[in-house]
Amino acid sequence: MMRGTGVMRVLISVFCVCCCESSVQRNKQRFSIQELTVTGVDLKDCGKQKNVCVMSSSDCLNTASDGTPDVLTSPENFVNTSCHFVKHEESFTCRWSQMSHVTTVNTFIISRENDIISCRSILNPYSSFDFVIKSVNVFSQREIFSHVSSVILDEIVQAPRPVITSVNSTDTSLNVSWTSKDVTVTKCQIRYRRLDTESWTESVVLDVCVEFVHIICDLQPFTEYSVSVCCCHESGQWSQWSSEARVMTSETMPRAAPQVSYYLALDRTSGSRQLWILWKALDPSDAGGIIQGYEVSVTRLSERRSVRTSDLKVCVPVVSEEYDITVTAYNRAGRSPYHQLRVSADHLQGIISEETYSISVYSIHGSLCGPPVSVSADLKHGTLMDLVSFRLVSVTKSCVTVKCVWRETEPSVHVLQYTLMIKGKHLSQYLTVFPHKEQNSFYNLQPNTQYTLYIHGQTTSGKVSKASLDVKTPLLDYDDIIKCCVPLVLLVLGFGIFSVVIKRACKEYFCSDVADPGYSQIGHWLLNAPRQANSKVCVLMLEDVFTVDQSEKNVIRVESRVSSDENVKMSSKGADETSDDEENSVRPSCPVDYVGLPVITADNLDYVPSSL
Repeated sequence: MMRGTGVMRVLISVFCVCCCESSVQRNKQRFSIQELTVTGVDLKDCGKQKNVCVMSSSDCLNTASDGTPDVLTSPENFVNTSCHFVKHEESFTCRWSQMSHVTTVNTFIISRENDIISCRSILNPYSSFDFVIKSVNVFSQREIFSHVSSVILDEIVQAPRPVITSVNSTDTSLNVSWTSKDVTVTKCQIRYRRLDTESWTESVVLDVCVEFVHIICDLQPFTEYSVSVCCCHESGQWSQWSSEARVMTSETMPRAAPQVSYYLALDRTSGSRQLWILWKALDPSDAGGIIQGYEVSVTRLSERRSVRTSDLKVCVPVVSEEYDITVTAYNRAGRSPYHQLRVSADHLQGIISEETYSISVYSIHGSLCGPPVSVSADLKHGTLMDLVSFRLVSVTKSCVTVKCVWRETEPSVHVLQYTLMIKGKHLSQYLTVFPHKEQNSFYNLQPNTQYTLYIHGQTTSGKVSKASLDVKTPLLDYDDIIKCCVPLVLLVLGFGIFSVVIKRACKEYFCSDVADPGYSQIGHWLLNAPRQANSKVCVLMLEDVFTVDQSEKNVIRVESRVSSDENVKMSSKGADETSDDEENSVRPSCPVDYVGLPVITADNLDYVPSSL
């Protein structure tokens, strides 16, 4: 009984928790920002109701004695309501948060205590009235009304939205000009942002007297910005932000010099030397704009020679002399600082094109140095590594990852680069692979789709195919299967536990126990009735033998046995000489009945045979 009570308490607790959770879910409100603007052209009268102006004839409602609309309001559905009046447009606008995400049609109901002369002219700076916002659900056609609000238009006049007239740019600043039409404003504020960011930077509040001009400084060169302005007048109502104006700052001269390196190539056949000068492209933050090209100047004695190129290297024939070399980058705004170096061809031990070199790269962190990664290379063939094959590392429904197998080879064909390609029915992707990167991945693939992987080597004469492999993306990933199966298993398990608990609770509290006849003597006798045997039954007829004395009574116990001889035993109530062990050892096969009898003596006792 205690266990059943505990189960019932658990069920009640679970039920209460579920009810609370569903209540919380129902009470979760989804806010939607609503805005409604009306002008005098949008308003019409209500016929005999001279004190009401509406946007739709169906909104004509009865009004109370004070002129307010007589409606059942629901202010909880209209939160943070704010209104303003734009004087030069003669427009009245309200904005609020509606506790619903459904589509609605909103209208104004304007009323006064006195009659309205003209609904078209009620929106003027000297007007005052009461209004109600009516919102109609377009699906259910349910109507809700805001609370009745009173307004004096002269107190809620909002400054008009400014208009940006011009934006002039330099490499680090923007000169913004704007106008606020014919309305006098006292303060303005400017905000700006880069087009590749979402966050705005707002300026301090500007006190405006006559000129509407402001310079935004400390900007990045050759970067596009978006600018917007808002203003307020004496009443303190800020206008809405103006339309965004986009402008790019101008280019500036590159701020850093190129990083230059060089090597000497020796032609053993002709014996001539070539000085190769190489440099790294400037970082976009240092370029100051679009780099048009690079200028390389080589000076030997009094001879100066300049070369302009858009490439990142140049070759200069040299002899046994000293050379002064300068490299600079330039854009439309000017030149970068020079990188200058002096090279002596007499003592220069350059890199010979026919030689093979071992290049090692060390990873350094602070004072710690990691183990090197080495590779063999020469000037003619580049890295002496050959891409032998590749194997699959992982395959998901949207990604395939492969591992490339490289090995060192002797100089043979000059492979410019290796390209890894995946090709499907509706998709092709390419990747350039390098020896230092063992694994490469293709993303944004379609599930349950057949693809083919290829490796091509790009040489000066064309492409060389190296290997190919077919792969098929699965329909579902392992994580997807787990995400689908685990909730299903938990649901089945929870349903099974819930069924068992409900069954026990119903059996404990709502369904009474059914008696089992096999546990009672009478039921046992009824279920296992004794078979009738051919025997003589002697009935004791007492009425004709002796006179019944009602003052004294004895008790007779009648038992039935299934045997060849069925007898009736009599025993006196006061002479119970059979021990308890003997009585318990013999279980009667039928119920025992006790009958009250008169006192019997030996003189008047006799048997009368009878057959049943």
